[in-house]
Amino acid sequence: MQKRTLTRRDFVRGTVGVAAAAALGTSGLASTACSSSKTVDAVDAASASDSSTASQTSALSPIEVTQDRVFTTEGCSYIENPAEAITLAAQAHLPYGTMLWASDDDCAACLLPCETSNPLTKVGILSFDTGKMTTVLETAVGADSGFAIYDVRANRQGVIWTESDILNQKWRIYTATLSGIMTDAAILGTPVLAAEGTGDWQLPELAVSGGYGFWQLCPTPDGPAEKEDSLLMRNAFGAPDTEAKVIYESAGSMACAPSTTASGIAIAPRDDASSKRYILAHIDAESGQVTDAMMLPTSMRPAFIAYGTSGFSFAFDSIYNFDNGISNLGTYTPVTADAPEGEWFCFSRTPYTDPAWCGNWLIVKSTSVIAGIDLANKRYFTMSPEYATQGYGEFLASTGATKRFVTYSNIDYTPLNSNRITECNVRIWQAA
Repeated sequence: MQKRTLTRRDFVRGTVGVAAAAALGTSGLASTACSSSKTVDAVDAASASDSSTASQTSALSPIEVTQDRVFTTEGCSYIENPAEAITLAAQAHLPYGTMLWASDDDCAACLLPCETSNPLTKVGILSFDTGKMTTVLETAVGADSGFAIYDVRANRQGVIWTESDILNQKWRIYTATLSGIMTDAAILGTPVLAAEGTGDWQLPELAVSGGYGFWQLCPTPDGPAEKEDSLLMRNAFGAPDTEAKVIYESAGSMACAPSTTASGIAIAPRDDASSKRYILAHIDAESGQVTDAMMLPTSMRPAFIAYGTSGFSFAFDSIYNFDNGISNLGTYTPVTADAPEGEWFCFSRTPYTDPAWCGNWLIVKSTSVIAGIDLANKRYFTMSPEYATQGYGEFLASTGATKRFVTYSNIDYTPLNSNRITECNVRIWQAA
């Protein structure tokens, strides 16, 4: 199998982690894996009061898709002019080095770099309606104790973010309500601690849906908690850590980060402790119940997952030697959500982000290309960045099924006979 590719989250780990390490005088990033007795106590209490949803997926059988049921872009017609499929709805120019995550139709969470190492980063909210970015968190809540903002997600109802003190191997998760994104200035409510930890657990992966923040806890390999279950946790925006609940328990580490959907969260837990099979599960944000599930063939571990118009989508960054239509490198999804036993599509390039849907278009990001595919009519387009980039093109910031999707690129470019441009160029698109 091929070596795992560099993902956008890896890029965050590198840029933020290395800068923080340099600022604090440490040479390692091992402290990004953490837990604490407080976190474990909260998990135990939640487990005692909430039954796991894992039992709802116990009767699944691995999907079987023959090669003749899978088509690629080679079987699609190419749209030369992307304007026939999508139009530019808005554009924003943010500080160079900004990273974005768009989890609904209204706004994107921005992790903004600072000019100094203290603070290292801050949080902004980009409104799609106004095109304005508002800084809502200037510094980490725990800045005086050595914490820096590391990761963030947001939707129209609230924000969840991670703060890490890498020198002392600690992390904290905060949430807050959000208002005013449809006006000229987003307003962040009072930050409330949702969880904290040190040492035994990897830095949590974040997601948002509805009125809730979600985080995924996976034990650190070869650590004291390595045999513990992985957990998907949920808490309402602005609620205290005592109200956090376990939504799903996975026997061993989950395959990849959770993904926001139109109505909930998609995750990739392991089937059971002795199995090498992974399940794709869609969980309703409000009820916390599994509403759809699918089991992948043995040993196939997705690098990315999503859930949208055509149901589950998943991506492999490795090639598997199986006599199966779903075994190659790339992003897979059924053509229709109600008929996964029918045709499937594979975007057969190395995946770099979760895919997304916009209207009838499946939007995917590979090494240097963002493409949109009309699965039903078997046609596709590719997008070009507005300015020259360093080989990776634009990133796809959106997940799930949305009316608008967001792309961005950090550019350092000097046009001929013009001034140097250093910025994060954000483009918001909608179906034509």
